[in-house]
Amino acid sequence: MYFIIIAFIIPWLIVLLHLHPKDKKLIPLIGPFGVVVSFLTNELGLYFGFWEVYPFPDSKTIATLPFNLGLFPILGCYMIFFIKKRMTHPYFVVFLATLFTTILEFIFVLMG
Repeated sequence: MYFIIIAFIIPWLIVLLHLHPKDKKLIPLIGPFGVVVSFLTNELGLYFGFWEVYPFPDSKTIATLPFNLGLFPILGCYMIFFIKKRMTHPYFVVFLATLFTTILEFIFVLMG
């Protein structure tokens, strides 16, 4: 139950309170693309047996649903937001977003 709160509810609360007031067009434009990429990547990884997501090992799509609809699209929106702000080079922002996502997934693996 807690993974639904961590992977779905908290990211949407953060993005609605922080990112949406700053750029109202970003979430409707980038969010659906992030959902599609997330679903495609997770379904291919689950189908070929690269990873397994708990607590529903039999119904694998339901187990990845909070991540596909919550965490991964939000991280994509933030990555595009930081690229648009042009703080640094876009490749560096993509590297940092990838590194942050990998660290988050490692934390989720450690949590069980």
